[in-house]
Amino acid sequence: MSRPLASSHYTPCAWGSDCRIPLDDLSPSGISRHLKEHHFRDQSAPWHPKNRGHCKWWEADGVCNKDLNYASFGKHIAAVHLQSTARPCPNCHQNLGRADSLERHIKNYCPRSSRAEKK
Repeated sequence: MSRPLASSHYTPCAWGSDCRIPLDDLSPSGISRHLKEHHFRDQSAPWHPKNRGHCKWWEADGVCNKDLNYASFGKHIAAVHLQSTARPCPNCHQNLGRADSLERHIKNYCPRSSRAEKK
């Protein structure tokens, strides 16, 4: 699977109130790499995958503030805030945030899928 790149348009980092560095890789790992390099360099709060913290991604209605493991920040930002991992259902065309969500949707919930378990 190819990485979603931001080269065709400007996608600034919205972590905190003052970053705005253009993100060159919108994949979860690319976002995690940016966070580690630019936002978790302070030794008083070092990056560790099992550490927990709040998402500081800014949107029109304010900061996200969702509590997550550091290891989940990249996946969360890509799926929720940037929707760079979104994939449409081939049956009903609903957009799902990640490939695993799409699989689960087709298997269990899609009203147009023959695979969906009818409840």
